[in-house]
Amino acid sequence: MTLIERLIEDVQETLPSVVVSMDPPTDPKGRWFADLRYNKRDVVVEWDVRGDRLGVTLNTGDVGYGEKSAWVTTHYYRAFARVLSLLVYGT
Repeated sequence: MTLIERLIEDVQETLPSVVVSMDPPTDPKGRWFADLRYNKRDVVVEWDVRGDRLGVTLNTGDVGYGEKSAWVTTHYYRAFARVLSLLVYGT
């Protein structure tokens, strides 16, 4: 299981009604993306395989293709907490 798959699984266990769309890369060393929707909030999670970094962005409609993540960490639990905070509270 990849790091982003683990994150998504943990979010789904915490928020069972979250809707997830995964976009794995065609290149094994590429970037993974996941779109999460919960209570009318959309969060984009990006996993950089090479740097083992998780990027998190609240999608407010202003996010364009190719833009960098708003928040980046190499710490799994910080990313998990950030995703939950954005989905539940919007902050």
